[in-house]
Amino acid sequence: MWNSNYIFNMNKLFLLFILTLVSTFAFSQNINLSNKLMQEYETCRLKALEPNASISSHLWLTPLLDKAHKNWENLTPEAKELFNRYEGRPTYEGTEWIVTYGNFLFHYSTDGPEDESVDDTDENGNDIPDYVELMATIFYEVYILYHDETGLAVPPSDGNYGGNALYDVYIHGAEAGDGVYGFVMWEDEIGDNPNTPETEYEAATSYMVMRNNYDGFQNDDETCISVTAAHEYMHAIQNGYATSIESWFKEMCATWAEEFAFPGYDDNFQYLSTHFERPDISLFFDDDEDYPELEGHWYSTWIFAQYLTEQTSEEIIKNIYKRCVTYYALDAINLELYENHDDYLESMFTYWVITNYLITESPDFFDPFTYERADDYIDYLDEIGSDLAIEYDFVYDGTNNILIESNEEGNDTLMPMSADYFKMTSTENFEIELETEDEDAELAFYLICVNETYGEINILGVEEDSEIQTIRMENNDDYDYYVPIVIRFDRDVYDYDLGYYDFESVDYTLFVSELTPTNAETEKVNTFVNIYPVPANGIINIDTNADNLKFELYDITGKIAGKWKNETTIDISNFAVGNYTMKVSQNGKPISFKKISIVR
Repeated sequence: MWNSNYIFNMNKLFLLFILTLVSTFAFSQNINLSNKLMQEYETCRLKALEPNASISSHLWLTPLLDKAHKNWENLTPEAKELFNRYEGRPTYEGTEWIVTYGNFLFHYSTDGPEDESVDDTDENGNDIPDYVELMATIFYEVYILYHDETGLAVPPSDGNYGGNALYDVYIHGAEAGDGVYGFVMWEDEIGDNPNTPETEYEAATSYMVMRNNYDGFQNDDETCISVTAAHEYMHAIQNGYATSIESWFKEMCATWAEEFAFPGYDDNFQYLSTHFERPDISLFFDDDEDYPELEGHWYSTWIFAQYLTEQTSEEIIKNIYKRCVTYYALDAINLELYENHDDYLESMFTYWVITNYLITESPDFFDPFTYERADDYIDYLDEIGSDLAIEYDFVYDGTNNILIESNEEGNDTLMPMSADYFKMTSTENFEIELETEDEDAELAFYLICVNETYGEINILGVEEDSEIQTIRMENNDDYDYYVPIVIRFDRDVYDYDLGYYDFESVDYTLFVSELTPTNAETEKVNTFVNIYPVPANGIINIDTNADNLKFELYDITGKIAGKWKNETTIDISNFAVGNYTMKVSQNGKPISFKKISIVR
């Protein structure tokens, strides 16, 4: 279903001149940008100071400094004054001590002001405060995981800044600022990172600031240091590839890194509801845009990075970073999937959208519609009373056609790279058609069919060569309800006249009507697979209109019990009594899952 038309090779170097011209003529907008950055700074600072603020509420400073640093020459004097305190490395009023541990140089003081100094407790008597030693061992653990095990590039050396060529971490509460756990500041854009065999063009050196203590914060020192180290050091690595990597992708991957480095701490779970309650917000939505109510949405997209790594490998993030040297993040993801995983961004995004519904019902072996920690996500969302947003819940009884308009029955939002979910029940067979007046909109349409009694799930789509996006349901009696899903792609929506991405929503309609007669060829538009009887004793019968089918039978532990291809009957007389799940795939893509009970 996916073809080469989905590959957009938007080379950053080729577009650099154009973007420079855009930024030159957009100076009048920089006053607005400066005011927005200052307002965002104060809003985030106050949020971080609220009682019981979570760890992620304290990781807000790095992306804000990144934006200020990139736009420094065009900021207003007021904005420069606010952010100027972060333009130089921290200094100490007390004695500055330096400890080398692995590839890091930790700076700290024990005899300065209270908001600067670390506790000098040293239980093992090695002349290093226990707090500094704890931080050093955590950073070393993160370093080994990121570089030695995953192969991410080591950030470029800053020369002799801070004392030597190692990466500098300044432990200093006052310099970190109110409500901040830590931040990364990039300094010199050196071009090529000598720590990689490839050639970079916008790699930069950086340093990090961590707090001298986490007293009064919600979590203990070890948890706070661990999550901050995983998140912020990932930013240092990103800048070692290209400072121009888009902020949304930087934050997606840095928040994902918390799960990657320290699974079980789960502070990033708090963002699950942000995505599940607003799946119609763009995957690449950037806080630079004028949607203040959606500030921080980019953190919630870590769940896409998690899905991406589970479906490929954890090294895919590294490979995408490499491509971000010359390509924008969406194109880098697409090229990596296409060249190394025989897939496309659009198809992976579609699987992910479907997975985010099936997460509430699907066992682990419903690949590719699953997460490794699906049960943990479900438990968390249930605990906070959150669920996947449904645009509109309706019933079709066969007597009247139903017209659903996205700007009326829905919430009038469907940004690029996002999805809308509906829920419907029906007493009759039906057909449902998707239409939009926007001829340039890239929309896809799917129907999840659910039989709760037998645990059967079918996923219907529109034929690749179909001119009208219509899905036909000819066996309504087999299902309890349906989930129509409208997916929008449109990732190539950069507006060069305005100088930013156009996140304007697309309007569309869903039209549900009586199933109309068709010729024999048209009747095969939707694949159906009926497996019976249930329960079964000796033989399972298969009634289908599809070709190239593969059947896989799984036991309750997720272990495969049997495989068949293109069968109309399957002998199960030698299988043990019990409950199983039959997975049906067509041309390598799963289309149906059905519970099978074997009895004697």
